[in-house]
Formats: sequence, structure tokens, C-alpha cells
Amino acid sequence: MILQQIHGTTLLLHFAGKKILIDPVLSLEKSALPLSPATNAAVSLQEILQADAVILTSLYPERFDDAARKLLPKTIPVYVQDRMDQAELKHSGFTNVQIVEKHTHFGNIALTRTPFTGNPNGVLMEHPAEKSLLITGDSVWNDGFLNAIHTAGPRAIAVNCGTEELAKATPCQLTADDIWKLHEAAPQASLITCQIEAFHQWGLDRLSLQQFMLKKNFNSKFLIPENGKNYYL
Repeated sequence: MILQQIHGTTLLLHFAGKKILIDPVLSLEKSALPLSPATNAAVSLQEILQADAVILTSLYPERFDDAARKLLPKTIPVYVQDRMDQAELKHSGFTNVQIVEKHTHFGNIALTRTPFTGNPNGVLMEHPAEKSLLITGDSVWNDGFLNAIHTAGPRAIAVNCGTEELAKATPCQLTADDIWKLHEAAPQASLITCQIEAFHQWGLDRLSLQQFMLKKNFNSKFLIPENGKNYYL
């Protein structure tokens, strides 16, 4: 698996021979929250638009903006949370929109909905040749989230992070303390922290998070991706 962070929570995954785009935001100035200039995409738009499929953890503008809605090919397979999201995407002209259920497949890649109590659903990606990857989307730390992590047993987890102030303003983010608790709950999993330095007023910066984790003696399975770089998992 190769993971490439475009910016914020927009990821491009090379998984089992397919390129899968996660939560595409393609026009930063139209995002609902003020994104930092540090999030400028380091990957060409052409490469992004050549993805084989799209997974959307929500239809919030910070996860799927008007530019992505306009620019993505309308025939691309799109995997969404529920019937409301499916109907909205079909109304926007997308012709291959599927809901991630308990047993959904994109080719030979298994996609499984992972329900979090009080949160949007996560998506577990599995293939025999790859580590299992859980995309949590916007989540809060609670018993439902913890139980879902234990049930899924992923080998890698991509989580959206923010400061405590961001978590209070939009209570669907994991803080640095939550990331540490997640590691304790799933020590087998590599943790990929997304959305670092993505927002002006609430930006959780890389250095602070790295220092926090170093104090915990945790760095071997901990990744703070930089925009545009490839990470082999």
C-alpha cells in the first residue's frame, strides 16, 4: 500500500493495484473552514482525477467540495455512507454510487462499513496482499469507537486530528491524547494522522504532535504525512 496525502484529509491510496481517492477537496478557497496555505496540493490535478474510485466519509464541504463534485468523472465508482448521500451524488450526475455495507467490493478489494456510536461510519479496506486499513473519517473517542476498533482489528488506521479547540468547535476530531489512547487500544496498527496544520485557527502542528508522541516513546508505528510524499505501509 502506498499512501499519499494531498492535503488536509484528502488522500490518494495505491491499494491492491488500484488508485483510490479519499474525501477529495479540490478547491481550497471554497472550503467551509479556512484552510492553511500549507495545505496547497502537492499532487497534480490530472493525477488526482485519474483515480479508479472514490470513498467519501461524508459530504461536508471540508470532505467533498464543489470543485470535486464538478471535476471528477461522473462514471467513477463512488462509495458513500448512506442512501441520502447516494441520492445526492446521483442528483449531481454520478452514475456509479454505492453504499458501503457489511460486504461491499470494489473489484477484489473488500470495503466494510465500521459503525461508530455517535459518529459517521468508518470504512475498512481489505485485500489479501495488503495491510487492512481503516479510514475513520470524522470521529470522537467513545466506547462505540473503541469497540469498533477492536472488532475491525485493522493493521493501519487513518484518523482526522485536531487541537482540543477544534474538537470543541467540531466535535468529530481526535486530539493528541486520543491518538495515544488509540495506540494503546490497537498497538498492532500503524497510525496515520491526517489534517495536521490544515486550519489556521485550530491547526494541530506537526512539531507539537511529534514532541507529544516522543514523550510517550511512540514513533515506530506513527506517521504524520507531508503533502505529496509517498509512504509505503
